[in-house]
Amino acid sequence: LTSKSGYGRGFQSGPAAVGNPNTGSIDGFCYFATPTAQNQSGVRGFSGDASGRICFDAAGAVVCAAGSLPATCRIIQ
Repeated sequence: LTSKSGYGRGFQSGPAAVGNPNTGSIDGFCYFATPTAQNQSGVRGFSGDASGRICFDAAGAVVCAAGSLPATCRIIQ
């Protein structure tokens, strides 16, 4: 994790892409940000994945799982 503007930020890769395993390609990703000090530096956790969705968690948690967002995530509109 790296920290910037009061949020810890990270990248979670999806599984290896099907095909040539030597390419280093992945099948999806998730980028996330969580408050470094809950209710002080920020309140919500944010995540975005390869589908283009951006979701949040009101408690500041990481929403990503195995390089993607769950179907039930709270989408920012």
